[in-house]
Amino acid sequence: MRFARVRVGGVPRFCHVDGEQLYLLGEGEPERAERTGERVAIGDVEFLAPVEPTKILAVLGAFRFGREPEVARQTSPKFTSKLITSVNAHGCSIIKPFDMPNTLDGEAELGVVLGRDVRRVSPEGARDAILGFTCVNDMTLTDQGVEDMDFMRAKSVDTFASFGPWIDTDVSPDQVREGLVISGSVNGVPSQLGNTADYTWDVLETISWASQLFTLRRFDLIALGTPVPVSRVDVGDVMTVTVEGVGTLINKIAREELIAS
Repeated sequence: MRFARVRVGGVPRFCHVDGEQLYLLGEGEPERAERTGERVAIGDVEFLAPVEPTKILAVLGAFRFGREPEVARQTSPKFTSKLITSVNAHGCSIIKPFDMPNTLDGEAELGVVLGRDVRRVSPEGARDAILGFTCVNDMTLTDQGVEDMDFMRAKSVDTFASFGPWIDTDVSPDQVREGLVISGSVNGVPSQLGNTADYTWDVLETISWASQLFTLRRFDLIALGTPVPVSRVDVGDVMTVTVEGVGTLINKIAREELIAS
C-alpha cells in the first residue's frame, strides 16, 4: 500500500495512491483508515510531506564504497540530524538562502519511516517498528558542514528535508538488503547511482543502532545514506530522486527572496 498526504480544498488529507488516482481516506491512522469513496487525479493536488516526524536522522557514510564488509563494519553507524523545520514535500521548491553562496548538494536517498515508538530495540525487533519506505532528498550546504565539522546546520536549512511523494508499506527490509537501485538526476541528466545492497549496515541494524541512543517516535524518519558522488545543484535546477519499487521525488531549486524590512 502507498499512502500520501495532500491538500484538498485547503485541508490536509491522507489518501491511498493507486496509479494516477488518489483515494481520500476517512478518520484514523493512514495505514488503517478506510477509503471515503472520494478520489482525485494525482496531477490535481498539492502534495504535503506524507507524515510529520518528531525527528529526522541522516546516516553519514552509509555505503561501503568498495570496502570489504568486515572492514567497513569496524565502526558503528554515524548519525546527524535535520531540524523539523526543514521538512519539505514532493513538487515543492527547495530554497537556497540568498546570503549563503555555499556549495549546494542534493543527496538521493531511501528513507525509512517508523510506525511505533521504540527504544533499545534489537535489529529483528526493529522489523515490526517499520511503517514503510519513502524517497528522500537530503539537501546539504556541503561547505558549511565541512566548516562546522558537524552537518546538522548544513542539513537543516528550511526546505532541505524533502521526502515523499508517499510512504510505501509493502517494501520490506529484506528487499532493501537484497538491493534496490537509488538514482538521482539533475535537469534530466543522471547524477547519482547506487544500490541498497551496498549499505554497510542494513536498515534493521541502523534502526537498532539509532534506538540505543534516541527514543524513536512514530513517524520519525531516518535517511539511510546517499551514493557518491552527490548531485551538485543550483538555483533553477530540478532534481529527481528515484528509488526502485518505492517512487520518484521531484523538487526545483529556487533562491530565497530578500524581503525589505
